[in-house]
Amino acid sequence: MSEEKCTPASPNIITLWLSTIAGTYSSATIKNYLYGVRAWHIIHGISWQIDEAGTDALLQAVTRLAPESSKRKKRLPYTISFITTLLEDLNPNKPLDTAVAGCLTTTFYGRARLGEFTVPRLTDFNPLDFITRSDIHIGQD
Repeated sequence: MSEEKCTPASPNIITLWLSTIAGTYSSATIKNYLYGVRAWHIIHGISWQIDEAGTDALLQAVTRLAPESSKRKKRLPYTISFITTLLEDLNPNKPLDTAVAGCLTTTFYGRARLGEFTVPRLTDFNPLDFITRSDIHIGQD
């Protein structure tokens, strides 16, 4: 397919694409793919031709076709008391245990504050409020 026919992605092309991957991936993965393509259109100033009702209908169909193997049972969340219990069983004198403790606590506290580094909606982005690539510098103290 030529590039001219790829953008903007027509509802037929998106529907065909989703129907080919439905039943292979989880509905959450396909939803992320779809919204990724939608975001690409918005970022590049290309009209997104599928309305919200159409998007919802496509995602409902994909959810029904999701394989059972892609569905996981709900799991208990990691809590500070759970992490504390795990950390008590680790030996700080063993490099592997130290690495596990560092990864566990960094990931937990990094995720707990993820909202400070992400934009709730693409239209909410303001470089004065959110981190941009130009704000990141590598240096040495």
